[in-house]
Amino acid sequence: MRAINSEREMLCKLMLKRLSERERVDLYKKWGIDLKSKMRKSQLARRLWSDTKDISHIQASADLVAKLVGIGQAPKEMFGLSLTGPASTSRVQILQHNPNRPRLHQLPLPLHHVHQGRKSALQAMLIPERTQTADHGLEKGK
Repeated sequence: MRAINSEREMLCKLMLKRLSERERVDLYKKWGIDLKSKMRKSQLARRLWSDTKDISHIQASADLVAKLVGIGQAPKEMFGLSLTGPASTSRVQILQHNPNRPRLHQLPLPLHHVHQGRKSALQAMLIPERTQTADHGLEKGK
């Protein structure tokens, strides 16, 4: 419910910024809001997406929201799309809070990152020793 209310508040603020007084009056008339009533922007925001069975109502809602957020003509695929999301969630924060992500201590270290003389017993068990043979081209001097 908080997300819906915050989206409605955002739409009310955008109505002031993006629409002229004349455009707002025309919208109030179109959506059946009395011009002498209080909180007209909030009434309009509450009426958006309210009749989900009427395709013309959905199209009008999508067009108005698209105009307010600056998208232009709203495509049909946009119906029901929430245009507000978490404001400060970055990719790093999403990765940090992913419970399925393997932790650093669970990942084996590659052999080239481990100094041969300083391997721990756990690393020695996890990482097999490489042999330097002529078959693999790892022998010194070749």
